[in-house]
Amino acid sequence: MVCRTLFTRPGARAFTLFEVMIAMAVASLVAVVLAALGIYFSRSLAMVTNHIEIEAQSRVAMDTVSREIRSATSVSGLTTNSITLQVNSNRVTYAVNATDRTLTRVERNSLGSVLDTRVFLRECDSASFETYQRNATNATYNAFPSATTSDAKIVRLRWSLSRTNYGGKLAVGTMNSARIVIRKKST
Repeated sequence: MVCRTLFTRPGARAFTLFEVMIAMAVASLVAVVLAALGIYFSRSLAMVTNHIEIEAQSRVAMDTVSREIRSATSVSGLTTNSITLQVNSNRVTYAVNATDRTLTRVERNSLGSVLDTRVFLRECDSASFETYQRNATNATYNAFPSATTSDAKIVRLRWSLSRTNYGGKLAVGTMNSARIVIRKKST
């Protein structure tokens, strides 16, 4: 009796141990590259998202503060990190708290009672306020630093914001600056 194998093809054989090890090494390398790219893209997406959120928050705050400065009648108090405006019969103070990293707006009536307090900006690293006077000489529109708050016709405000991600501060931040004319103030 003769036994024959009917299903074998010539040249058909399994992987060798060396081929399996090479295939696993290549697959591992591809997996590591894909994981590194995934981490890189997720961090980049987080940075872009944070930058967009900070820009939007800063833009809304700048618009609101600018509107209030334009409608003010005078500047009644000024330090490098706070400004007090006379708006109608109320006094509005914008102040930076360095420890909380916030810019806060406090509105008081003519008697000094607090009417409204709210945080305008969070994650605020620094903010500064400066006042300028506008001298109409020879039809120039130059702004000169004011000696007193009663001379203030222009307010310059600057702030910088940043956000931390993944346990450390990243390059997610913005710096805004504006010069705003007090429109209701008589020259």
